[in-house]
Parts: sequence; structure tokens; C-alpha cells
Amino acid sequence: MEFTVHHYIHADNDLVSVLREVSKEIRAMNEALQAKLEALTAEVTAVVDVETSAVTALNGVTAVIADLRDQLANAGATPEQLALIDDGVAKLEASKAGLAAAVAANTGGGQLPAPINPVATDQP
Repeated sequence: MEFTVHHYIHADNDLVSVLREVSKEIRAMNEALQAKLEALTAEVTAVVDVETSAVTALNGVTAVIADLRDQLANAGATPEQLALIDDGVAKLEASKAGLAAAVAANTGGGQLPAPINPVATDQP
């Protein structure tokens, strides 16, 4: 003897409607949050690019000053004059180190977190 049982659950249409509305709201919130994260990432990238450019410029300035210092030393500059130049270079190096630290602190790999995907439904 064989028995076959078919069971059908009648869904509460009000509950299903509420769940669909909640799902739509979650999707909208997720899209808004994703847009804000992308804008923030673009802003951070711009700041990091500016800081990186500043570090590069300071590297160039430091190299030029070092070359000029050598020329001044060869031309007979006094130790006191060379010490002033060395002090200026040390200050530039400290500034460059601070900017480099800021670049490192603000660089997150350029990746955004994955968006949250609400549970898919068969109906929109």
C-alpha cells in the first residue's frame, strides 16, 4: 500500500507584500551606501595622489638642494653656511616622512567592501 501526501501552504499575502517592500528598501539602502562608499574612495584616492605628488616633489627639491650644497662646499662655503643648508634639508626630510606616513595611513588598497545582496525573490 502506498500513500502520497501533498501539502500546500497558503502564504499570507500581506506578509509577502511586507517582505517584498522591506527587500526593496534594503536594496535601495545598499545602493545608496555603495554610492557613498565609491565617492569616499574617490576622495581618498585624490588626497593620496596629492600627498604622493608632494612626497615626489620634496624628493626632487631635496636632491637639488644636495647638489647645490655640494657646489657651495666646493666653492668655499663656510661650515656654518653648510650647516644652515643641512638643517633645511633635515626639515624637508621630516616633512617628507610625515607625508609618506600620511600616504601609508590613507591607502587602503583601493578596494570597496562587497555590496550586501538581499535574499532574491521570484517576484520584483
